[in-house]
Amino acid sequence: MGQTSPAQKALNQRMAELIRVAVRNAPSVTAVAAAAGIPRTTLQNIISETNERPVTVDQAARLAVALGVPAAEWMDQLRALAIELGATAATRDDLAARRNQRPPAAQKTAARRPRKKD
Repeated sequence: MGQTSPAQKALNQRMAELIRVAVRNAPSVTAVAAAAGIPRTTLQNIISETNERPVTVDQAARLAVALGVPAAEWMDQLRALAIELGATAATRDDLAARRNQRPPAAQKTAARRPRKKD
């Protein structure tokens, strides 16, 4: 598992907090997990105060539907936090830099290919 930046960690903690608050108002963790189609233990890990694992987009979307929370509401709150942390620009720059890099295997393959003569 790769390292996460402080901004990513803060965003994940906020997502877990939003889910935690919504689950508190639900009848039971088991019912929410079943409605979301995720294991109960996974949901318990997400809502745990000591959770360090990231919440996937799929999990967040499933839980939003199961809890009757508009996913856009959660995304707006995460977007506001990302802007506050300055994470949006950094993420965009990181993605652009990665897009311009070639994996080492592709570089080796390209170096071995003979060039075509016209």
